[in-house]
Amino acid sequence: LVVTIAFRVPYLVNPASFNSDHAIVGLQGLEILNGYRSWYLWGVGYQSSLEPVLTAIFYRCFGFSHYGLPVVGITGFVLLIFFGFLSLRRVLGWGRSLLLAGFAIPSASAITQITVFPPRVWALTCVFCAIFCLGGKSKKLIGLGAFLAFFALHIDYYTIQLLPGILFFGYLQNRNNTINKASFHFGSVVGVVFLVVCRFLGPEGQVPLAFSCEVA
Repeated sequence: LVVTIAFRVPYLVNPASFNSDHAIVGLQGLEILNGYRSWYLWGVGYQSSLEPVLTAIFYRCFGFSHYGLPVVGITGFVLLIFFGFLSLRRVLGWGRSLLLAGFAIPSASAITQITVFPPRVWALTCVFCAIFCLGGKSKKLIGLGAFLAFFALHIDYYTIQLLPGILFFGYLQNRNNTINKASFHFGSVVGVVFLVVCRFLGPEGQVPLAFSCEVA
């Protein structure tokens, strides 16, 4: 985890690394401190306001600073590595799990931009947390993992590519235990209901989620 942070120190000290996508998150975070509320990121209907809320918490605790955005992003990525390691350790042990988790640390610049700055990294963190929970033995963790699989979809609809695999993994892990399977199904239903409610509570004028054959 220390090495993960060390590889991303340049992004902490270089404000020129920001672009307009990152700035939106920071600006919405400032507006949240002034009383603004929304389920979604400004101007889009496929990414939630979770990361602006986390950025707002940073601003509230430490004051306004350009460090807010990369700190929030790096924290999410460190947790992603942590949950990935814990999930691997269940089947591979400490040594091989550390080795495999270590491959994610020196990532290429294009990937680092996603895993350092909002507004996508926490969706991936939620995915890895869901996998960790679904692979556990506790019925509460399993139900939470199923919910988090859909919550990740709320954070960023990019994770719809990963959702079938996560749910299939959760089903295979718990299909032979009646209580755990019921918890998995219950968490999934709660997640679906949560997504539907959020869509109805979304801001007016957000980008619609629909397929179209029209040329943009």
